[in-house]
Amino acid sequence: WDKSYIETTGYIIPTLFEVAEYLEEDRYKKSALKAGEWLLSVQNDDGSFSKIDTGKPFVFDTGQVLLGLNRLYKETADKRFFEAAKKASCWLMEQQESDGSWQKAAYNTQKHTYYSRVAAAMYEYAVMADDEAVKKSALKHIEWVLSNQRENGFFRYASFDIRIPAYLHTIVYTLEGLLDIYALTKQKTILDAVLKMGETLKKINLTREKVLCSQYNESFECINPEKCITGLAQWAGVALRLHAVTGDESYRFVAVTTLFYLKSKQIREGGILKGALSASIPFWGRYGAFDFVNWNNKFFCDSLMLLHDTTPSYEQEMWSRLSFMFHEGVVTKKLTKTDRAYIKNFDTFFSNYR
Repeated sequence: WDKSYIETTGYIIPTLFEVAEYLEEDRYKKSALKAGEWLLSVQNDDGSFSKIDTGKPFVFDTGQVLLGLNRLYKETADKRFFEAAKKASCWLMEQQESDGSWQKAAYNTQKHTYYSRVAAAMYEYAVMADDEAVKKSALKHIEWVLSNQRENGFFRYASFDIRIPAYLHTIVYTLEGLLDIYALTKQKTILDAVLKMGETLKKINLTREKVLCSQYNESFECINPEKCITGLAQWAGVALRLHAVTGDESYRFVAVTTLFYLKSKQIREGGILKGALSASIPFWGRYGAFDFVNWNNKFFCDSLMLLHDTTPSYEQEMWSRLSFMFHEGVVTKKLTKTDRAYIKNFDTFFSNYR
């Protein structure tokens, strides 16, 4: 086990509330409230939240905790959560660069378009508090994000480090933040930007990669064919949200097949790891090597709750259909060496019954 993770505790809280309602089990709500109390105890005096590895105030972590604080206030009307959210939002505004990005207290001291999730948390607070200054700050970041979308749909600065190709995790982070903002503003330019990238990922998923790759370059070339489990869980959720917005059944199709793959990787038995998902497939993959991370389950749960009207047989059928789309020669009259050996063994076995 690692240290208690401030960032992911924050954004797991909304999921816990959703699970409590979905399963009608109060223990998940109690867990969310307990997490909220802990977050109040670790907030810095200036409103920020710190990165657990360095102890330094961090923009992304503060933004992700803000998602939890917003939901906690909506659920409880407890003013402590509102005031904590207000302090966090004000600190985030203070850290913002003149172009709308964040850099000073950002990961690797670099600008990132996946900080759209920070802006989304700020905008959600601003709507709740009727705070125009925070709204303006959040939308300024979104404008910066949109200005960094390439013609092919890819967002520049979507990686942890500009020297490393982006993981699917942060690629989809960017889309999640934009979708969250769109849900609140209904700005068509934001949805158009999401669809520009979403359509490309969907096409890749349907025609090139049955399961999306772990890392891509800015030309959408697969740089790392491993599987980023976190990113796949997120992609399923984004695809389902885009299906809801557009009515395009192919988004639902890729969500179903992606979740079918993820279900096959979940640990079903044994001890404290029961239910866990490794960060990467293979287990030693570049993203979160040899780790079982809690945020995998957060995004997995989020997506599963959006897909609640399927059956195992239907999901199996969709996976099989996708497999045949990629391998036209699965069924053929041509006998391979293995086929001939199989038939020979059959002949030998049944000769005793002739």
